[in-house]
Amino acid sequence: MAIKDKAILTKIRVAFFCSLLTLTASCQKDFGQLDKVCALADELYEISGCTIIGSKLYAINDSGNSNDLFEVSPATGKVIRKIEVTNATNKDWEALTTDRQGNMYIGDFGNNSNKRKDLVVYRVSKDQITAGSKKITAQKIEFKLEGQENFPPKKKNRTYDIEGFLHFRNSLYLFTKNRSKDFDGTTTVYRLPDVSGTYEAKEIAEWKTCKDDKDCFITDAALSPDGKTAVFLTYNKVFVMSPFDPKNMDDDKITKYKLDYRSQKEAVTFKDESTLWIADEKGNASDGNLYEYKIPKE
Repeated sequence: MAIKDKAILTKIRVAFFCSLLTLTASCQKDFGQLDKVCALADELYEISGCTIIGSKLYAINDSGNSNDLFEVSPATGKVIRKIEVTNATNKDWEALTTDRQGNMYIGDFGNNSNKRKDLVVYRVSKDQITAGSKKITAQKIEFKLEGQENFPPKKKNRTYDIEGFLHFRNSLYLFTKNRSKDFDGTTTVYRLPDVSGTYEAKEIAEWKTCKDDKDCFITDAALSPDGKTAVFLTYNKVFVMSPFDPKNMDDDKITKYKLDYRSQKEAVTFKDESTLWIADEKGNASDGNLYEYKIPKE
């Protein structure tokens, strides 16, 4: 075979090999059990919560960011509208939820060091959000957690951080992110009134997720549109409880699903009764996305 023919054959082989690699890569499930919908706008690089009102998706960033609520296109990930909450400060916004009427609650209760004394939920009426304004005001639900006496407590007792909550039957239910030294997966459930005022959130239950301190923190929670199913998010799992009963968080009533893709997932909401929208922070080049996840049918 002539040298020229050998060179051509080599190029053909290389091109075929590269095409095969590309095809293989495109068929791989790079995001495990998640289906990537879109990359989120750079403005949401520290997304910490999301929820829907009607068919519209809203999101927030966490500590150190602006006191803004973002309306987001779930098709493109772009910000459609930025809404300033004028009488609020984003000390550590960690979660969003809504009630059955469409009023929104912003959880400013991130408490990594367990020393905060200014925990607050901002309640925003549906009418303000849907009116199209770029500036809104909120009512304040200020609170402390029952049982916390020291700020901060000893490292073995640091169980007072919160990153997830949901609205259920006229109350807010808060789920702690356990940061204790000897992590055993315990999440404490607190109940808080959903109207403005100053309260002590009451402890009503405990639940042990799992014992891996890198993957068993509750980072968000959401309730299905029919109010029957609750989901709890971690970096690589979702826990599903149906029917939801915040006073009885028995492990045998909760199903665990691995997502097979670990990233800093801190936002979850229901797209419909059986489909979740999940978002992660932009921790690396492949993250910072909106995903869909179909809850498996048992």
